[in-house]
Amino acid sequence: RDKSQREIDFVVEHADGRIDALEAKISPDALDGEALDTFRRYYPSGRNYLVCPHIRDPYTITRHNLRIRVVNTFQVTGRK
Repeated sequence: RDKSQREIDFVVEHADGRIDALEAKISPDALDGEALDTFRRYYPSGRNYLVCPHIRDPYTITRHNLRIRVVNTFQVTGRK
């Protein structure tokens, strides 16, 4: 969370320096992407995920010119 109260729910740092950002929302419509956009200004390398429990098939959306992969909790962890 930054001083303006923007936050990313989870981050995953990889050995090569990439940082994946994960946002969790009940619905994809709830994401405005402002916090993710701010985060990517400081950490430009990595993937963006939106994790929503009711998503059947993964798909990609764009917010603030960022590509965000929308997945459910099982798809992001690789477990069934």
